[in-house]
Amino acid sequence: MQLVIPGRPQARERNGDGRDNVAAAAYVDAVRTVARHAGLGHRGHPLVPHGHVHVDLLLVYTSDQDLPPTSWPAQSIPNADTAAHLILKALTGLAWTHATQVNPLVVTRRVVTRAECRQLYGSIDGATVITIGA
Repeated sequence: MQLVIPGRPQARERNGDGRDNVAAAAYVDAVRTVARHAGLGHRGHPLVPHGHVHVDLLLVYTSDQDLPPTSWPAQSIPNADTAAHLILKALTGLAWTHATQVNPLVVTRRVVTRAECRQLYGSIDGATVITIGA
């Protein structure tokens, strides 16, 4: 199963001053909405209630500059592990019972131009592509 969430992937639930990150909350809601629309969490049951789930995450960010990975932190492109955390949290109860079931988890970050992102994912701000295999 593949889910595509248009918009910039988020990574932090709280801002530097400890307040809730509004963009992250909206992102988690968007992931859950797309997952429910795809049929996950049918009748209150996760897709895989027990056992391992293979998950591939593609986190797409946009920039019209050529950015080497060493410049990504300065461009607010988060580390792969922090971005994955929000997605695992959002899909708990819909795709799996507990995030520890996600094994293996493959996270790929990619930076593309706004035009390429619009063409591939329908958004100029980025996208999240989640592929779930039981």
